[in-house]
Amino acid sequence: MAIAYSTAGIIISDDRDPSRPSLVLPVGTASTEVAAAAAEYWPAAIEPNYVGFYSALLSSNIYAAVISQPKTADSAFAMAVFVSAIQDAMSSRENRPQMQGAIWLLLSEIPLNMAHVAELTVLMNQYHLAGVYQLQP
Repeated sequence: MAIAYSTAGIIISDDRDPSRPSLVLPVGTASTEVAAAAAEYWPAAIEPNYVGFYSALLSSNIYAAVISQPKTADSAFAMAVFVSAIQDAMSSRENRPQMQGAIWLLLSEIPLNMAHVAELTVLMNQYHLAGVYQLQP
């Protein structure tokens, strides 16, 4: 997170995701209000636990369902892209836009039922990915 002070206002931005809209506060905003706004803008102060998420995912009903589905070249490609992105993230080479794209690509190829979506949502919340990534574009 970056906080910049300018004549246009106090600008709070996400330096990891330049496409995320910045929050602009009026010039003269009290420091306590800036701190509160920054905390609200950046609730993901707890970094995603990619290792924990991936480990839990591998023993989940979602993974079992994905493995049991008929394979296509497109689904295999989507799985390879996802595994590559999460391996990078687990190795401290996190690339959030690529990880988000990998999630969307994989989910576009893997039909999940509501129970699987609920389980995935729980895992994403538990391992702090929910504040960073979305399941739907």
